[in-house]
Amino acid sequence: MEKHWSLDQTGVCTCNKTYIHAAKAKHLMTDLISKRTKPLLMIFLATLVLFTLSDSEKSQSQVEQLLLPLIGCWEGEALKTPRGALPYPVCFKRLDDGTLYGLAKLNVSDHHWYFYLNNKKSRLRFMSTFADNLKPVNLPATKLQARHIEFSTAPFSNEHASQLHIAIDKVHKGYLFTMTLQGVEHVIIRLAEKIPMKGSTTKTREAQN
Repeated sequence: MEKHWSLDQTGVCTCNKTYIHAAKAKHLMTDLISKRTKPLLMIFLATLVLFTLSDSEKSQSQVEQLLLPLIGCWEGEALKTPRGALPYPVCFKRLDDGTLYGLAKLNVSDHHWYFYLNNKKSRLRFMSTFADNLKPVNLPATKLQARHIEFSTAPFSNEHASQLHIAIDKVHKGYLFTMTLQGVEHVIIRLAEKIPMKGSTTKTREAQN
């Protein structure tokens, strides 16, 4: 549309009504675009947040899917220790705060396993009471896969391995725990068979009858 304007005696620009209406229409269109864009922008931001949360929840559920089947009691075996192969009976349970806790009562010491699954980053607090030790070690999760997770203490320097490294693999019908001290394989624990809960045999027979 052609603009019609002129200067009056005072030097003020005067526009005809057609141009004024066109200018109003232009501003109205800008307002409409702005009003339509804002909701779309809000939807985009909300979607972005949901995707971010879903990734976090997916990672968390992957940890739970890997470790929660530990719940129960196992007739485990320490395949490798400084003292040779030893039985490794251990029981895991879910605490009220969501922590997965395991206790292995051994002849020479007790092993306490605390898996924290509800934090933004999972971690393991492990304590062996060998030689009257009562100081736990905290190990952040450093690697996570569908059937494999690793926990490591920070290395003393870039040239040295982690002081303690624990890898947990979900294998056929059980788990394999590999503990490494300063880069040297120290203990290998195999959990292959769960101990049946009391009453489970009776219930199974009743179900079969």
